[in-house]
Amino acid sequence: MSILRRVALALLVALFVVPVGMVGARAQTAPASTGTLRVVRQSDWVATDGAFSVEVAATGFPSGTVWSAAVWGALSNRAQLERAIDGTPSTWVMWSSPTTPLTGSTASITIPVRPTWPAPADGVVLTSEGVYPVVLTMSDASGRALGAVTTYLLRLADKASPSIPLTVAPVLTIGATPTVEVDGSATFTDDEVRSATERLTVTAAAATSMSIAPDAALTTAVVESASSNVRAAVSTAHELLARPWVELDTGALTDAGLTALWDREQRTGDDALADAFETRPERAVQPIDRATSPAALAHLAASGTRTVLVPSGMLDTTSTNTLTRPIAIRTSDGTLVNAIAADELAARRLLPGPDPVLAAHEALAALVLLHIDQPSTARGIAVVLPRTIDPTTLREFLRALGDPSAGTASAPVLSATTASGLAATMAGPVFGTSAPTIVRWTSDEPTSLGDYGARLATTDRALAGLHSMVPDDASITGPIDGQVLASAAAGLSDPDRASVLFGADRAIAAASRSVGLPPSQTMTLTSRTGRIPLNLRNDFPVDAKVRVRLVSPKLEFPEGSIIDTTLSPSGITRIDVSVATRASGSFPVDVIIESIDGTLPVDTGRITVRSTAISGLGIVLSVGAGLFLLAWWGSHFRKVRRARGLVDEPRSTPEA
Repeated sequence: MSILRRVALALLVALFVVPVGMVGARAQTAPASTGTLRVVRQSDWVATDGAFSVEVAATGFPSGTVWSAAVWGALSNRAQLERAIDGTPSTWVMWSSPTTPLTGSTASITIPVRPTWPAPADGVVLTSEGVYPVVLTMSDASGRALGAVTTYLLRLADKASPSIPLTVAPVLTIGATPTVEVDGSATFTDDEVRSATERLTVTAAAATSMSIAPDAALTTAVVESASSNVRAAVSTAHELLARPWVELDTGALTDAGLTALWDREQRTGDDALADAFETRPERAVQPIDRATSPAALAHLAASGTRTVLVPSGMLDTTSTNTLTRPIAIRTSDGTLVNAIAADELAARRLLPGPDPVLAAHEALAALVLLHIDQPSTARGIAVVLPRTIDPTTLREFLRALGDPSAGTASAPVLSATTASGLAATMAGPVFGTSAPTIVRWTSDEPTSLGDYGARLATTDRALAGLHSMVPDDASITGPIDGQVLASAAAGLSDPDRASVLFGADRAIAAASRSVGLPPSQTMTLTSRTGRIPLNLRNDFPVDAKVRVRLVSPKLEFPEGSIIDTTLSPSGITRIDVSVATRASGSFPVDVIIESIDGTLPVDTGRITVRSTAISGLGIVLSVGAGLFLLAWWGSHFRKVRRARGLVDEPRSTPEA
């Protein structure tokens, strides 16, 4: 057959297929669904000369149900994709299969694909790369539609075509808003920990180049659950991005003047992630959200971030060429920060739904449509995966990105990399050496945090005191640190934040009660000056540094009434205090124990000092009285002797 006759035959077929397909389309857009259809598995990519396979689970359909498959014409833009997802494809039917009785609970089909005519047996000719809807329809015996599902055949580029793959940086965010318990503690549910573990497990098994950005608090909970070794989630193909302890409303924190708290969240998050994954997280590239204000962006840039991943809806442009080329946005002080658009359309398709496998292929279709918009130009985009992404969707999406050429001789249309890799590529010669396009951007207005800042300052002051008491044991202060940082979580209400801080205050007070005085102490002082023993209790398993203040109206402390000392762990420590008194009797001494920096009250008590010493005046009076008595006794003795000398001795008689 000559070329002209082949062309004429193709035109004739096209003229016949288009109107019939359009009629078929209208008939399938509003099925009277009586059952449920869900994609079980399908081909990720189809080579120029390959085949497309799909298996669909069909449940709840009546006996006698038949099904058929149809391949529709290529979608030309993402608006058409949205309409196709809604169930109204706007192209035409290129090929359809005969009806087949539904036996069992699944329907599967393999459709051969060729790039040129003639068409393969039971297959279709697809002359160019692109996104082709494939509709599987369930019908009753009369032809009435009972349900339909639309998935997508992603046809790769011809190896000889001047096609440059769209560079895609998938970024997996993992996090959850803490649950505030009755006692004020902020924790994560078992389901949240299990879900985060599943996502990290899927990531560990994926060979796709990507970045992960897990909140440190939830990652720590996963590690403590001992249910998974999260270290495997960061390999040579995976990049770990820095994240704070919990998800933050950075615009609100900046507006409230709490950037110091934000910095603490980042430092704690970096340390926790480094411990969990045994590698330091990357801070130069960071995803932002709608809560990030221009002032917050300025602080982020000052903290070392050079490139931000910006949700595409925040950028004041609808041009896909602008979104996929190097851009820059301005901070509140006019500083330019490199930016990469994060595709919200693809991310939205990855949200949890009734068909997790189909969701992954809808997102892939959205990215392929970005590529075919300008297939011969180097471009790139990020996809920040939802925190709630279904593990099945994640696995399907990463597997397809990891093998974009499907192992064939065809050319890929997508190429996966890390966020840092995409930033470096977009700044390199492949994307040109011209300056990035400056794009206007908008964020949400910062929300008010009320009196959270004042409450936080009070708790922080007490927590600093506890840190000064036991600086060598993070196991005592670490959990309370984490609770204070959790109070800043973006998803918490004002009452929840107050409850978390109140719980932290109680935890600090409970910890401080590990140091104190015995119930009562009485000491005896036998001289005007001396040293009295003061016994202090320390129940901490480590040394505790404290400050002791002594107050007494009748005792003096020659070496000072303030004593800084270190108490031995798990026992009683004796301190000898130098005292002086001018009188005898019993005197009260108030003992105040506080943290070594004086910011945290620890314990108070009263001891009694009994003095048996005689004062200087008493000694003078006693000596004087003794001398008086001695003089009186001597005088009296002399008088008696003299009186005896005046009396004659009786003479003896002869008889005597």
